[in-house]
Amino acid sequence: MQWYKRALAGYEKTLGKDHPSTLSTIHNIAVVFDNQGKYDEAMYKRALAGKEKVLGKDHPSTLAVAECL
Repeated sequence: MQWYKRALAGYEKTLGKDHPSTLSTIHNIAVVFDNQGKYDEAMYKRALAGKEKVLGKDHPSTLAVAECL
């Protein structure tokens, strides 16, 4: 998890909060929490909102996040 958080901070700083790589990292963090039994709906919702904004509601990457909610 430490590496995901480090990557997220770097992506947000260099690429911005709405960059696809940033959003994918947010989704990955949510999945890790989920796998640990610490379901984090807020992380999924953040990833979904960003991907809908950047990629559109019907993009496969957006749908993959929506499937997790």
